[in-house]
Amino acid sequence: MPWHPFERTQGVAPSLMRSSLTMTVQVRSTTQRRRQSKVAADTLYIKHLKSGSQAGKYLVRVPNDKDEQGRTLYKNFGPFAGFEEAKAKRDLHLAALKADDATPAKLGREAKPMTLTEWSAHWLEVNVRAEASATTYDQYKAAMLNNVLPKVGELEGLGNIPVKALTKTRIETWREALKLESTVSMATYALKRLKTCLQAATEDFDTTGLRLNPARYVKLPEADDTTTEYEGHPTDVARLTVVAGDHYLALLPRVATDGGFRRSEILALHWEDVDWDNSQLVLRWHLVASGRASRGDHITAFRPGTKAKQTKGASKGRLEFERVNMPRRSMEALKAHRARLVEQKMSSRAWASNVGRPDPAGVFYAKNKRDRSGTPYIVPQDPADPKALIFPSADGTPMQPNSLGSWFSKLTKRAGIRKTLHGMRHDCGSFMLRELVPLTVVSAHLRHKNTAITAEIYSHMLPDDARMGADALDRLWDRLDAQAVAV
Repeated sequence: MPWHPFERTQGVAPSLMRSSLTMTVQVRSTTQRRRQSKVAADTLYIKHLKSGSQAGKYLVRVPNDKDEQGRTLYKNFGPFAGFEEAKAKRDLHLAALKADDATPAKLGREAKPMTLTEWSAHWLEVNVRAEASATTYDQYKAAMLNNVLPKVGELEGLGNIPVKALTKTRIETWREALKLESTVSMATYALKRLKTCLQAATEDFDTTGLRLNPARYVKLPEADDTTTEYEGHPTDVARLTVVAGDHYLALLPRVATDGGFRRSEILALHWEDVDWDNSQLVLRWHLVASGRASRGDHITAFRPGTKAKQTKGASKGRLEFERVNMPRRSMEALKAHRARLVEQKMSSRAWASNVGRPDPAGVFYAKNKRDRSGTPYIVPQDPADPKALIFPSADGTPMQPNSLGSWFSKLTKRAGIRKTLHGMRHDCGSFMLRELVPLTVVSAHLRHKNTAITAEIYSHMLPDDARMGADALDRLWDRLDAQAVAV
């Protein structure tokens, strides 16, 4: 007969039988646990890496801190080449944790401080490329690579300096060196990009170790000779218009100033974007050029929204666009400009030859800021067609941004004015502030993300208005006193 495990216990009380069985199991289990505990004690918090570039080495993962809920947080150190080395480092760390008021010993080497070059590369790819247009990304990248990171004259560049080691004094020294090496405008643009880059670094403290932006209170560079720097004047628009004469783009300086438009915005204005009843221009598109012809990746496209703000509700089919309120004089001038375009087209063989054809340069309408193809722009038969551009090239095709910049540069040179097309946008904000328009209204008109940007750009004007509040109260009290006397 087969052996039964309970044959030897026949006749024994059930309680004694259970006790005997229990004792047998405990003895076996205790032996096994002791063996396992001894092995676990050696390998506690130590992991043998089986794959990857560090295969065969050992990683130490030890308790490092506690979170707000009291849960233990762990941190990885290593890897270490040998088990004994990893074990020794682990024991040293655990012993430090048990000591009173002692800081746990660090395992292995400290992490190498992140340099500005390393952080800027991450910032450009992760932050700028994801949020800004392709043109903005190219401009930011060029500013960092050409002006911020490399050596400036005899001064070492900022690229090799750890981000958390940058100071306000060091940045001011770099600013002055760059101003002398290039131009004030170039140093200004580069400093603005550096401020943005370091501000993003403070928002990613765990990566960079930077808590406060050292460039935040660094002032924008000033020219040594104030006569070499241009200051906008309200009469400049009239001077540029006179110099432009009968040119079909003669109205562009006035529209650029009154609307505070960026170059990409003004080049993308269509006649269907004009709201005649409300004296507004709707910013449905902005024209951007990116890439290089030498690399074969150059494109020019109309992208939705503006450079700084994409259209809202696009995913739900409800598009909302920025609207720019325009002065009455500009709206009247736009009507005359449209008639001039029609007249110019009638005498232009180039325009007539392009009618009904896609733009030879391949300009297209993109659905988002990353599309590299889309519906091509078709040159309309009528320059006043709703789908036609307000400021096209002479042959009816969209004007390339660089071409407009060249034309405007020649115009200002003939007028004896030192100004860029973007300077017209700054004139817009300056003129409004001089007329005591509230900062919030100016910020909204220029489509800034917040008033802090507007205040930073026009900070040189704000001190002059410091007594506005006090003067307003004086007028109020004087008016009340006059009313009291009259009574």
